[in-house]
Amino acid sequence: MAKNFLFDTAAVDFTRHISLFSGLTDADKDLLLREGSLHCYPRKTILFRHGDPVTHFYVIGSGTIRLFHETAEGCEVTTDILVAGDTLCAADIFSSSELHHSHAAAVNDVTVMKFSIEWLRDATQRHPCIAFNLLAALSKQTQQLKTEAGNQSMMSAMQLTACLLQKICVFHDLDPAGFALPYNKSLVASRIGMKLETLSRTFPKLKDIGIRVEERQVTFVDLPAVKQNVCDHCPGMEQCCAYKALHGTGF
Repeated sequence: MAKNFLFDTAAVDFTRHISLFSGLTDADKDLLLREGSLHCYPRKTILFRHGDPVTHFYVIGSGTIRLFHETAEGCEVTTDILVAGDTLCAADIFSSSELHHSHAAAVNDVTVMKFSIEWLRDATQRHPCIAFNLLAALSKQTQQLKTEAGNQSMMSAMQLTACLLQKICVFHDLDPAGFALPYNKSLVASRIGMKLETLSRTFPKLKDIGIRVEERQVTFVDLPAVKQNVCDHCPGMEQCCAYKALHGTGF
């Protein structure tokens, strides 16, 4: 069960820095934030299910949320993993059906700010920059999905795994010199459309392209080798935040 909290400017400060609010004054942000509510969800909580009516827009403050759907055979396929600073449900709100297109579950304990769908629609009308920021985010999401679909057909299991490990490192602000996976291997496998057994066989092979994996500990021992063997084969490399963070400026 979610725990709800009264509005507290300090508690929701994380919301001020999301890209959706880029271009707004602090005063405008305060007014908008007062229309939201802070909620905490324990791990494994289902926030909503596929087919449910869309009622809220979410901003993640802490923790991890996964989006997934179920196949006809009953298997769960993870379509996205969202972390602090990410937003949730914008595409569903503006879809013709106004229904959720996937399930959403808390991977660990999460804190979110919730806003009504009317709030988002009104905010885009009152503040053109929010509408522009929202369109930019949706465009980026669409491009990411296209890149992932292409990589699924062109990349090897090693390349797909190495690509995701780089994103995990950057999006969770972890140290590439050594970090523990922030969630279990089953979720990692599901995110790249791979069976757990295949992932387990792939992990030891990553040493050949510059990544060492021991149990849940990951170390990037040769970033140039990772770039050469993985990133250089991805058509979305130049737009990839993980690539820019790990290879653009270097560590």
